[in-house]
Formats: sequence, C-alpha cells, structure tokens
Amino acid sequence: MLVLTAAKVYWVLTTAKHEEPTVDAPQAEWDRRQKWTDDNEMAKCYILGSMSNVLQQQHVGMATSTEIMPNLKELFGEQNRTARLIAIKGLVSTKMVEGTPVRDHKLKMMGFLNELDILGAIMDAETQIDIVLASLPGSFNEFVMTYHMNKLTMTLTELLNQLQSTEDLKKINKKSVFLAEDNVPSVSKPKDTGATSHICNVLQGLRISRRLTDGELNLYRLELVQLLQFRLWNVSNIESVPSVDVLNLKRARDTVIPTQLWHLRLGHIGVERITRLVKDGPLDSIQVEPFPTYKSCLQGKMTKIPFKGKSGRSESVLELIHTDVCGPLSHPARGGFVYFVTFTDDHSRYGYLYLMRRKSETLEKFKEFKNEVENQLNRRIKTLRFDRGGEYLSDEFKDCLKEHGITSQWTPPATPELNGVSERRNQTLLDMVRSMMSFAKAPLFL
Repeated sequence: MLVLTAAKVYWVLTTAKHEEPTVDAPQAEWDRRQKWTDDNEMAKCYILGSMSNVLQQQHVGMATSTEIMPNLKELFGEQNRTARLIAIKGLVSTKMVEGTPVRDHKLKMMGFLNELDILGAIMDAETQIDIVLASLPGSFNEFVMTYHMNKLTMTLTELLNQLQSTEDLKKINKKSVFLAEDNVPSVSKPKDTGATSHICNVLQGLRISRRLTDGELNLYRLELVQLLQFRLWNVSNIESVPSVDVLNLKRARDTVIPTQLWHLRLGHIGVERITRLVKDGPLDSIQVEPFPTYKSCLQGKMTKIPFKGKSGRSESVLELIHTDVCGPLSHPARGGFVYFVTFTDDHSRYGYLYLMRRKSETLEKFKEFKNEVENQLNRRIKTLRFDRGGEYLSDEFKDCLKEHGITSQWTPPATPELNGVSERRNQTLLDMVRSMMSFAKAPLFL
C-alpha cells in the first residue's frame, strides 16, 4: 500500500472501472479513461512484482488491480486474523519483570503495537496506554496512581518517555536505611529483621532518653534497593561496613540557644520583640543573645521589590487605551451591577467607566466606547492594553480587534504593575466611592 500511495496509483483500487467512452464523448472523459488505464496497469505491475512466481501465474490474467486484491484477501485473510490474535495475546500477557530496564519493555510493547497496526487491528490510544500501564511492575505504582489521579493525557510515545525518565530518577535518588546494633554484652536476643529503620529522629513520645557512651552502639548504612530485593534482611549476614561513632551524630537542636528557640516557637519574631518580652516578664528566665540568620526565616519574610519603572506617554489621543475590569464587588449596586470596566486614554488620561452585571458584557461596552470616542474626536483607536483576563482573550474580542485594525498589548501573567494606569484608576474610583459613602453615612447595600 505504501508503494502504491507513493506512486500515486492507489486511487484505482477504490475507484470503479472506467468504461470506454462513446465516440462523441468529450475529450476530458477520454483523458480520464486513459489515466485510469495507465494507473491501473502501473498498480497491477507493482502488486504482481511483490508476489512469488506461483502467485504471479495465478493473478497475471486478471484485467484490473481491483480484481487481484479481493482474491489475495480470500487466500491470506484467515492467516492475518490468526497472526493478529497471536499479537494481541502477546501484548496483553506481556508483563515487565521487576528490576529489568524500561527500555527493553518499551521496545517489546511498541513491537506488538506496530504489528497489530500492520495487521489492521483497531485500537484507540487510551486502550494502548491502559495496556502499557497494566504491564508495569509494583515499583511503578506511584507513577500509575499519579497518572490517573491527575487525569493526565499523553500520547503513547510521551508515556514511554516518562517511564524511562522515572526509571532514571529512581537510579539517581537511591534511598538508604540505617540499622543499629548493640555492642554491650548482654543476654543474647534475636536480631530484628522486619523493621526498615531502627533510628528515631524525634524525641516526642519517648519515656526516657540518655546520652550513649563512646562505642556503645554501631550504626550501619545499607542501600534500600538491596532490602527491597530480599524483603527481610538478616543482620548477621550483612557484609562488614564501616561503623559510625554515635557521638559524632550530634543533632543540630542541641546547639540551639534559648533566644533562637523562643524565636522559632513564637513564629520567627525579631530580637527586639524578644527583648521586650524579657523586659516585661513573660520570658524573664532567659538572657537575650544574638543568633544567626538562616534561610527559612528570610524566605518567610521576603517581600516583592517595589516596581519603579515608568513608560513614556503617547503623543496623541486614542493612540493607546488602557482598560481593565474590576469586580465582582461584595455589594451589588442599584440595578444588580457587580462589575465595572474602565477605558483610559494614555495621552490625556481621560477615562470612561461602564457598569456591568457580567464580565461577558466587556466586548459590548468596548464597542460602545469605541463608537463614541472615534465619532467625537474623528480619530481611530490604535492600541488597546489589558491584562490576560478571560473577557479580553475570547475569540469574539480578538476578532473585533482584528476587524478594526487595533493592535493588542498583553501584560505578562501576575504583573498588574505593568497595567498600572488601569489598576490605579480602579483603586482611585473605589477610594472615592468609599469615602463619599462613609461621609454620607450611607448603608453598604447602596
């Protein structure tokens, strides 16, 4: 089929035979008849050339290529069905063995899928992905769970590449566990082979605690991969590994000074506030000492750098219009209005305000504003600057701007300061309304 398609003669297999036109038929019909005849002979030669000698003798007498194809399907169709059944069985029964490379499993699954595609089996993309996910071992359970819970959509190639990346990350992020062994001679007791960790990193819940003497305990570090392979590990069979002096594993908490400890307990407050608490009495039992500043405290109190950039003003009116939608307001205005949209000219800073019940009315208000200002000033709007609100990114709004030749300027995401003219106009209007309502002692529902 690929050869016939490349030679541009495959169409004769799906087209009925062109009968010979009458003597008075137009030249175009004779040309179509001649093209079908030439392409049919070419397709017939390609098909016969791909057969064995026995099959060639059986089909060489057939007049058209469309007569050859049904006969071939009759001869070999049942064999294709059997091969398709074998390929489906191999695809469904193939399971990746724990610890084997993902690459080998990927090539094997792709081989079955390609074979089924060649044999004419119809299998949608979601079914292919489900079969591949079902063939993974237990170590990929987290990957399968993440795929389904997040409702991810991938092509088969993307999924197989993600599996390869997951395997590579597992090799890099090898986890370790620690085993402890008592060196003090005592009554013999069996080694604990069922626990994955003998080290407790928190003191909460412990009844008593004491400091170990030098050499009292040996600490062993083992690769978690080995534990997963053997499930239960007998400590007596562990190869000799260097022991670690427990006294060198002193926890960082032991070095925390009282001032820093209260700094952490009270939500990372400053030294000045701790000094005032000590002076007023609640923390009079401690002595204020300086402590180092650390990363987590700085990150939690970090603020955004003030935006001080300024852009030039337009040279004429309607050259640039700033717009923004504000709302929904907590208390609807009379008429049920909960939104308003502003249009501000960059050159004159003259602005228009329109009340709206829904954000979808933005386009209608823009057309109303455009018709009024262009008619009054005998000029046309050149550019419209707005944020990435959905009301401005609709297809209808974009088509309106294209129709009237208005260029759009989108501000980057999460940067309202770049649409500062409209943002400041909204803030000024709200400040004015709140101040007037407060002065008049008007109720909020107005």
